[in-house]
Amino acid sequence: MLARSRLAGLSARSVRYVHTILHRALKDAVRWGRLVRNPCEAADPPRASAHVGGQIKSWTADTLAEFLERSRTYGDRYHPLWVLLATTGARRGEILGLLDGPTSIWTPAGPTCAKP
Repeated sequence: MLARSRLAGLSARSVRYVHTILHRALKDAVRWGRLVRNPCEAADPPRASAHVGGQIKSWTADTLAEFLERSRTYGDRYHPLWVLLATTGARRGEILGLLDGPTSIWTPAGPTCAKP
């Protein structure tokens, strides 16, 4: 009961993360002979689809258009990056992968973008 009340304020994602860390640590304890079995295997962490709280807030199409227009007008060096994020549906990690490594689109002056 005490453990449940302490975790009551955590999101489902945080609880899953704690469960994952404990499960791995206790798995090692079983492997090393410190425990007979892993108690985390009997626990049911929240499902990934369980979401407590409000809805995700996103910009309207008009708000996004205004942001992109202002970004372009004011010469924001990240403008090509904002357009890429807004128009491709790519995940943050995928975009970050483009900014580093052999396929980098990043230059010291900012992202490079071929002008039409």
